[in-house]
Amino acid sequence: MIASSVILVGCGNMGSALLKGWLERGLDAQKVTVVDTVDHERIKQDFGVNVVNDYDQVRQQLGQHIVVFAVKPQVIKQVLPAFKDSQDVAAYVSICAGTQVATFEHFLPKEAAIVRAMPNLPATISQGCTGLFANNAVSEVAKSEVDALFTAVGATVWVEQEADIDRVTAISGSGPAYVFYFIECLQAAAQSLGLDEDIAKTLAISTVSGAANLAAQSEHAPEVLRKQVTSPGGTTEAGLNVLMSQEQGIISSVDEAVKAAFIRALELARG
Repeated sequence: MIASSVILVGCGNMGSALLKGWLERGLDAQKVTVVDTVDHERIKQDFGVNVVNDYDQVRQQLGQHIVVFAVKPQVIKQVLPAFKDSQDVAAYVSICAGTQVATFEHFLPKEAAIVRAMPNLPATISQGCTGLFANNAVSEVAKSEVDALFTAVGATVWVEQEADIDRVTAISGSGPAYVFYFIECLQAAAQSLGLDEDIAKTLAISTVSGAANLAAQSEHAPEVLRKQVTSPGGTTEAGLNVLMSQEQGIISSVDEAVKAAFIRALELARG
């Protein structure tokens, strides 16, 4: 059960996913106010929450709310001045990729409690993973409330250094795209063997999904599970010999991909 009252600033794809998860986890719709300048009628009809289309309209009701900024990073600096005089807010939470805590500290009241969050795309089906970082002003109570908001759409991990959010971005933020690409490749390989496109797609998606769920539920590490599937001299070993070879090995490609994403995250953070 989520106890907080929430002001959600922006309700696009990720904002809508969060809102859906909160309501499904028991947050009273009357304890949510959405600030959205575009789709306020749709939001009101779809979710039954309070919706306003002007940032000034929420100033009088901030109180001990948690304010979640879910707008695009390129507009956050235009949004924040409306909150510069807000008082007694339990915590401000940002899901704006690449926007550092210092940006919020510059615009928001002195000693504001700020959490930087990085949810990923599977949050839209409540199977996401969110990395979280809190500045020193965030109380344990507020931290617990923020955690509840994000566990509503999946797993959460808290990091001690803000720089680690960029590392989280390179793994779980960008990671779904890596997995989707692997599914693409597995499907293409199946079709190259002569299987029908629909069959190849079903096999690729179900295999990846099933293996991921098994890894999540098993007490064994992924390495142990891999070895359990791999019979000496069998078909799996033959395939893994290619994937794990030094010349064509997948580990070096994944490592390089993650490092490239991390470097780009740092560049975006610096503006």
